[in-house]
Amino acid sequence: RAYKDLAIKLTGTYHPTYLGLASEINTYLAKNPNEVASFVSLLGEIKTAVKAIAAGTTVTLSVQYEELAGTTGKAAQWGMLRQLEAPIEAVAFTTYPSAFFSSPGKLPANYYTRIRDYTSKPILIAESGWPTSGGGSASVANQAAFLNRLPELTKDLNIRLWIWWFPHDWAGDGYPTFFKTMGLRQSSGNPKSSWDVWVNLHNLPIRKAISREAMPPSN
Repeated sequence: RAYKDLAIKLTGTYHPTYLGLASEINTYLAKNPNEVASFVSLLGEIKTAVKAIAAGTTVTLSVQYEELAGTTGKAAQWGMLRQLEAPIEAVAFTTYPSAFFSSPGKLPANYYTRIRDYTSKPILIAESGWPTSGGGSASVANQAAFLNRLPELTKDLNIRLWIWWFPHDWAGDGYPTFFKTMGLRQSSGNPKSSWDVWVNLHNLPIRKAISREAMPPSN
């Protein structure tokens, strides 16, 4: 009841464009699978209440993509996604592939587009990034290369929103280097090479994504 009441209060106060009801919820539900059904039921109740207050608010939640897709080495959770996406209006993902690939070129061509096999809902990228220092695949070149591959990797996905972790590197404490160097600019404000790539992506004409329903049947 407290969870639902807070969602209703936030909706009534702010009438947000998007209301996220959970962050990386699959990481919790994978450890507590007996709670999936009750959580999905709660999502449905909250969405009904939210839409009665603010019909224009899109109800969503986020899942951690690398864990969902089995990239971490654990079993994939696509079945859970099918359950979670049913009562909401858009699915949000957090994604940090640099921890699992030596370079952006190693990501399979369907790394993100396979999402279409499990949901036809609009997609939001709630968190994303590629670090430029800290070891492993972290580098300025790899960060720019990841951004350059995004149009190919997200081809035909109905992406409404893409959030990069930091616009600037974080110079203070509180984050590991992995996150502190994900900025598209240095903490001083000087742009990295990836900044121009990001700006060019931002300026691309908006393309109409192809939903599963709109796709012609395969032979």
